Amino acid sequence: MFNFKDSNMILFIPGWLDSGHRHGFCRSLEIWGGLISFNQDLKADYVIAHSLGTLAALSNWQQHRNFKIILINPVISKREIIKKWWRFNKYEGVPQSLREGIRLLPLLLSFITIIKLFRVPALAIIKQMTPAQLFVLCGEKDIYLADGGLMTTLKERGFIVEQISGAGHNYSHDFEEKIKEYIHLD
Repeated sequence: MFNFKDSNMILFIPGWLDSGHRHGFCRSLEIWGGLISFNQDLKADYVIAHSLGTLAALSNWQQHRNFKIILINPVISKREIIKKWWRFNKYEGVPQSLREGIRLLPLLLSFITIIKLFRVPALAIIKQMTPAQLFVLCGEKDIYLADGGLMTTLKERGFIVEQISGAGHNYSHDFEEKIKEYIHLD
């Protein structure tokens, strides 16, 4: 069976303080551990971006336009982000395996990355894309962080937006069957 996580043509960009390796991806852009440029050519056919990683993927696509993007629970706006994150943490929470790996220096450096990412003009970039270049998955239970207004806008513009039953905001295996289906559409 095809394991997309082992493909050299797929790159994962994780959400805040997460790691692609924690989810089994052989290639990931680890933007949270230090001051890493997320603007180099990613040399991938598909970029899978989760949560705040969405902004890094869109910024890179704007410069290179040489890959398709799969967004999982995209977070593109800083509006009320602290309040949203607080609610998410209260009701869904950060997985224990992720909390155990958080260290002070990467945590502090991640705030610099967040400031850079929130400067990315996400909606303007998405307006330049076609439905063939962008596929979006959102967890049914992600009611705090992913931008519901964005999902509506994307659907109106003809983009495929799939809601994953039982999934929340955190990356989980629930998204993987739809990712496999999308990759095999080509």
